[in-house]
Amino acid sequence: MGKVLITGSSGFLSQHIIGTFQRKGYFVIGVDKRPERYQSNYYIQADVRDLTYRDLMGVDYVVHLAWRTNIPDCSHHPIESTYNNIDTTIHLLEVCREAKVKKVFFPSTASLYGNNPTPWKEDMVAQPIEHYSWQKLACEGA
Repeated sequence: MGKVLITGSSGFLSQHIIGTFQRKGYFVIGVDKRPERYQSNYYIQADVRDLTYRDLMGVDYVVHLAWRTNIPDCSHHPIESTYNNIDTTIHLLEVCREAKVKKVFFPSTASLYGNNPTPWKEDMVAQPIEHYSWQKLACEGA
């Protein structure tokens, strides 16, 4: 059916996404700095910033989950977390462009809606109130 590369493939969400793509017949390539936790078809233990277009040649889709997600940690270390999150995402997008990847899937965060009244809806104006949400919003516009 095709190839999908999942960054942050040892994270919590990945276990569900990897299995779903495999059941649909996709060849799944997992990428993470940590050892593999969920069974992808092929695994690259590396930082996303070390990927080149050669690593993505023949990949149809990328699911980008490799993020520093701890909100308090991002607030306590804004420069480091911005580098980890925004620079990593921009690097990945550039590599995807070079490798002619068809589509990149990038999940947002509910915390993007900050002080909006609940229930939050996607058509609300973004009101990020901490570093993590600002980083997500910046990458959504990339």
